[in-house]
Amino acid sequence: MRAARLDRLRRGALLLLAALFPAGHALGGAAAALVTGAFLAGRSRPRSIVDAGVAAFLLAFLIAALTTPFPRVAWPSTLLVPLGILTSYAPFRRVVAADAGFARAVLWALGAGTALTAAVWSVLALRQGPQASTGSLQYNAVGTTMAMGLVVLLGLAACAIGRVRAALVVAAAVTAVTLALTFSRGAWLAALVGVLLLLALVPGRVRGTVPLVAIAVVLAGAVLVQWSDRLEAEARSIFSLTTNRNRMVLWRIAWTMVLDRPLTGSGLNTFAVLYPRYRTPDAVDEAPPFSHNIFLNMAVEGGVLGALGFAAMVGAGLVAGWRWLRRPGPVGRTVPATLLATFLALMVHQQVDGTAISFHIGAGLWMLLGIFAGADPGVGQASPGGGAGGVARDADAGSPPP
Repeated sequence: MRAARLDRLRRGALLLLAALFPAGHALGGAAAALVTGAFLAGRSRPRSIVDAGVAAFLLAFLIAALTTPFPRVAWPSTLLVPLGILTSYAPFRRVVAADAGFARAVLWALGAGTALTAAVWSVLALRQGPQASTGSLQYNAVGTTMAMGLVVLLGLAACAIGRVRAALVVAAAVTAVTLALTFSRGAWLAALVGVLLLLALVPGRVRGTVPLVAIAVVLAGAVLVQWSDRLEAEARSIFSLTTNRNRMVLWRIAWTMVLDRPLTGSGLNTFAVLYPRYRTPDAVDEAPPFSHNIFLNMAVEGGVLGALGFAAMVGAGLVAGWRWLRRPGPVGRTVPATLLATFLALMVHQQVDGTAISFHIGAGLWMLLGIFAGADPGVGQASPGGGAGGVARDADAGSPPP
């Protein structure tokens, strides 16, 4: 009985983390997950391919920390990585491995958090002007969570009916408005890729939302019309070499950093410390916190070992998620399809930004990887929902939608 109560507490803490993530307050849920998880350190399921990727990433940056010229910066940041694993990756992995239906509960928590954050941020943007801040997240990071949240809300709407579906589409429209008002062009691309992937993976279900989405798009357009000129200019500039010259200069500088320490890099979170030594006269950015490309940033701070370790971890997550989609079990296809599309949206934005390097957005990365590892059919199919905190099966698995 005590174990069951503690299990419910842990599930509640993880859902709190997921709900707070879109607003940049994942730390509160992470702390709760760490406390409850400390009492539930039971036996884990067999190793997933994702575990190997995570181990490779950890080992690479441990080596980077041992060889860094900036130990006072690199070591605290390196020690935060296991904290992210303990508070996000490990508990999500364990719970989903025991109850695959919990992944759907996580989607609902993410959707609720996204809807609330989008509503609050939209009001702030309408009052203060676009690119407002939540207090914890700047506009680019808000763009990241809104791009991910938009995919989540549309995925939930795809397997809902009636008023619930309508409410989810309205929430998605508000999220789209918020995303537009961040003027984060990378996040726009991320959302587009995520939604297209969702449509490709579960076309029949997403197609059913088209009439409602069309109405929502018209209403969102009416709100955004006053910024139409700026939105159009930003959209046109996405693939402009002239407009994006500053970003390309930054990438060139980052590549020079990699060549100077190619094997082990300079240590985690040291890009900003190293940058002034390499800044060139044509570089506009005076003190960028990262290289605005997560793989390049990993190469700067972890060398070839760090870049390969990070790539192995991301690739392993995609493989595990794809295997889950191919053999979804009791949750149906929509849940793994939505989570895969959400993960890809996150990674697309990181090709032109580095928001996932922060703890708050990083918690979302660890959360998704943990879910993929827990649900990975490559180590045995996760059990169906229905235990403590279990969630009803997805509609395409044979039971009615919510």
